[in-house]
Amino acid sequence: MPNLDVVLDNEQVRPLAIECKFTEPYGNKKKDPPLKAAYFLNARKRWNEVQLPRCQRLAESLGNDSAFRRLSAGQLLKHILGIATETKHSPRLLYLWFDTGCQEALAHTDELVRFAQSIDDAVDFKALTYQEIFGRLRSSDQPVPGYFHYLTNRYFG
Repeated sequence: MPNLDVVLDNEQVRPLAIECKFTEPYGNKKKDPPLKAAYFLNARKRWNEVQLPRCQRLAESLGNDSAFRRLSAGQLLKHILGIATETKHSPRLLYLWFDTGCQEALAHTDELVRFAQSIDDAVDFKALTYQEIFGRLRSSDQPVPGYFHYLTNRYFG
């Protein structure tokens, strides 16, 4: 399995991989570098091999005409490839990130939309913010008294 932050695997359903970002999208960022040549040795089309031709085209374009400055599109494509290869299922990937509301966050959001539109429909890709996740948690019962207060103070204080 690719080096993801969390993988929830159950033999009854497709695994859910989660990639988490906190400060990575912010600060001085450069254009996403091309994927290493090893992904394309001998003209191999690894994403095509797992029936992900749109991901293949995006992978080939990184470093050329696809400028991702806030989103590590290459890393996400590697995760998608790893999930599809290892599990033999169409990938499910949740991208969890912290939205500061600043201009960089808006640019990151735009890149997430462009990434999602560029990959294959077979990939179940969703991007959620930590704020959205905690909002959903607050609508449920607390596991222990004071837990939501603790989370709010720790992450949103």
